[in-house]
Amino acid sequence: MTPLVRLTIVHNEPLYGQCLAGALAAKEFTALVVLARSAEEALEQCRAHAPDVLLADWNLPDEATLELIRRVRDECPGVKSLVLGLSEDPDLVRACAKAGCTGYVLRTESLDHLLIRIGQVMGSGLTPLPDQQSFSLSAGLASAGGANGIGGCLTPREREILKLIDEGLSNKEIAKRLEISLHTVKNHIHNLLTKLDVESRYKAAALVKTRRETWAAESFVG
Repeated sequence: MTPLVRLTIVHNEPLYGQCLAGALAAKEFTALVVLARSAEEALEQCRAHAPDVLLADWNLPDEATLELIRRVRDECPGVKSLVLGLSEDPDLVRACAKAGCTGYVLRTESLDHLLIRIGQVMGSGLTPLPDQQSFSLSAGLASAGGANGIGGCLTPREREILKLIDEGLSNKEIAKRLEISLHTVKNHIHNLLTKLDVESRYKAAALVKTRRETWAAESFVG
């Protein structure tokens, strides 16, 4: 039997936070959903009740999100953090990863995407890539340059599809995950293969694996 999940939410917009809390509380997999009104209250909730996952709005007042994530990482090591409403800016993704965040949901994504991320964080096996590697991969793809760089020439959508190829998803599965047509997926894959100068999706995935290992080594040294 899948264990129930305890969630703490902190969001900059009370109405949005209340709606999100209500939507998550209605799900069968949740045991408890607590809505905090500030970063300080969220930290106190994590200290006192040790939820499984903290959902933290990226736009907390006074840029408090990263500090909250760092303190939760240091003071409540059993609590995993997800950032809500992040953009695809690689610098922000990297900053969240270094702060100790486990995953993130883009501002353009839906509640279904959030549920998938929660499942990944809780180890449901929905993805073969740990979220920390996804962070590193996203940052590495976006910032890599030079002859061996693979991200600077790709669009955000192409990088997203490349990540899903690396996770082992088929074209149909990618289309379903991103809610786009199969024809559109094939066009994106054709374009990214051309830009990466490889003949197949398998070689593209191998290239990603090499870059991810390099990025992990760079992050460790740095």
